[in-house]
Amino acid sequence: IRLEQSIPITLPYKSSDIWSILGNLLDNAIEAAENSENKEIDVRIVYVKNKLKITVKNYYTGKIKKDTNGNFISTKGDTKNHGIGLKSVIQTVNSYDGYIEVLTEHSVYQVDILMWFKLLLSDRIIKFFGYMEGLRKIYGVEEYCDE
Repeated sequence: IRLEQSIPITLPYKSSDIWSILGNLLDNAIEAAENSENKEIDVRIVYVKNKLKITVKNYYTGKIKKDTNGNFISTKGDTKNHGIGLKSVIQTVNSYDGYIEVLTEHSVYQVDILMWFKLLLSDRIIKFFGYMEGLRKIYGVEEYCDE
């Protein structure tokens, strides 16, 4: 597994969501690589300007199965207990209003994810007032008066 990463120590996403995304994608990539001649797996995780970009790329052998709606179907025999990993990833990405694309060409399977962190107006207001409170303490100002 080749890893390229440029992320801060903390991210503005639930850590359980990030682990779920990476766990499912890596589990699928490892299983596909085990059955392929080319065992390479590339993982790229970058966080820049409130955007998280995750790319997982691996090689596969055989055919990729999709249903009539274009959804991927598990190639594992026990479909009752398999085939929910990518669906789970898609749900998690969608919960952040993110974007996910799955590319399958020339025996390369690649998942690209883009999630941005949106600061709500209420969060911005809270941060602003917290900043103002900090200034009051630094400069010893008790209250602001318009008199």
